[in-house]
Amino acid sequence: MRDGADEPQTHADRMPGAVDRMIKLTPSEVTALKELAAAGPRGRKSRTCRSDLARLIRAHYVTEQSASMDTVVYVITDHGRRALAS
Repeated sequence: MRDGADEPQTHADRMPGAVDRMIKLTPSEVTALKELAAAGPRGRKSRTCRSDLARLIRAHYVTEQSASMDTVVYVITDHGRRALAS
């Protein structure tokens, strides 16, 4: 486990001490973030793996949590909200 693993980051592989950078969002990613923001802190459940959210998860704009054996909950992070606001 690397140092600072719990700190919010925009890129999973960024160097320690690097400045957080925003990624350029595609129109479908903006729509997904807006849907998750509207869903609130409880997020949105899905029975399928949302491959369209993979880049947002790697950029720490979205988190995924297992809700059951076949359901995942996706929640927008504060970093994702900042990306929507800019």
